[in-house]
Amino acid sequence: MKDKVKRFLSEKKELLLFVGILAVVFTSVMIIASVAFNDDDSDPIVDINNGTTGPNLVVEPTQIEPEKILFGLPVTDDATMIRCYYSPDKSEDTLQTAVIMNNNIAYESTGVTYVNGDDSQINVYAVYDGKVTGISVSDAFGTILEITHDENIVTYYSSLASCNVKVDDVVKKGDLLGAGGMNVFDKEASNHVTFEVKVNGTYVDPELIYDKTIEEVSSMFTEK
Repeated sequence: MKDKVKRFLSEKKELLLFVGILAVVFTSVMIIASVAFNDDDSDPIVDINNGTTGPNLVVEPTQIEPEKILFGLPVTDDATMIRCYYSPDKSEDTLQTAVIMNNNIAYESTGVTYVNGDDSQINVYAVYDGKVTGISVSDAFGTILEITHDENIVTYYSSLASCNVKVDDVVKKGDLLGAGGMNVFDKEASNHVTFEVKVNGTYVDPELIYDKTIEEVSSMFTEK
């Protein structure tokens, strides 16, 4: 019997070796498949707050705040302001430019007046987004342009020699509105534009609104 078994094993040696290799390969494949099946197949997400990773971490999208619009100048930077807004808290020297003489009567300036150094017509620009709500022509003040903004803020551009917009037009900050000129009321200013601002129906110093948001301007002049 032992001789028969020994003879069988000898004759089937290569077959048994092949079967053994197959068994090892099969076992290895099953182990790898089991590990892969149990492993979480989701890609790890990096927690941007602490640098850790994990399948269940959720990364919140970055919130990008819209760019804030600030009130700008009604003229280019190289223009010169020759009249300021009249306010008693300003120095006497400054207030001399805030008084307009007309027919021997002194008037307090309710805005600011700009000119070009060479006395040429001065280009006038929208200081903020808004809607054209009025255009009128006065013998004393020339053409007056009114633009209404949010937060009950209204801006005025007077002594215009030309106007590029019409009533109900929507304008954006920096849009060319027209060009300044001369008027009868303030002859001394020659070619100029006078810029005025009302908040809640009251004139305010235009210099106080430059480089501020519309919310900041509104809160500055709203009674608490």
